[in-house]
Amino acid sequence: MIDFSKPNKLTNYQKTLKEISFDRANKQYMTQSEFKAIDFDCVKESYYSGLRSNDALIITDFSKGKFLFIEFKNGNIKSELEKEKIRSKIGESLLIINDILQENLTFDKQNINFILVYNKDKNQSFEMQRADSINKIATLIAGDAKMSYLIDGFSHYKIFFHDVKTINEDEFKIITKQLENSSYKF
Repeated sequence: MIDFSKPNKLTNYQKTLKEISFDRANKQYMTQSEFKAIDFDCVKESYYSGLRSNDALIITDFSKGKFLFIEFKNGNIKSELEKEKIRSKIGESLLIINDILQENLTFDKQNINFILVYNKDKNQSFEMQRADSINKIATLIAGDAKMSYLIDGFSHYKIFFHDVKTINEDEFKIITKQLENSSYKF
């Protein structure tokens, strides 16, 4: 069992993002990044195995309480069932981290980001939506406003997090480079 009275004990669950992103069913990695993150599935198992959880947690600045949750989805996530699984992982991960840190949703909204990394080849409909001329314009405007394109149904998660992004594995390479260079900011 984890000693949840000391949040820095979470670092005992570190693995590389490459290891965390491994899809056992397809024997495929979603990233090749060697950046160390907390395998939040392992934290969840030590906490209570009956829950669902996001794949990774990165403490971007522990002294300021800044965190990043990452969920890797290698399969098609168009169905409502898959979106529901993601929703429950988000909610249950927030319950776990709030219990560990003794915090609340106000803290989450101010200090935790969420990124869903999806396989663009298996989710062509999302890529096509992005290519749509209306979405191109929206993406350009959002880029200037420091916002990102969100898959339908994911914008309402912004009530729980400081920021939410839905990106493909190629776009995630930019985030991993920022993390490796300590230049990831939110």
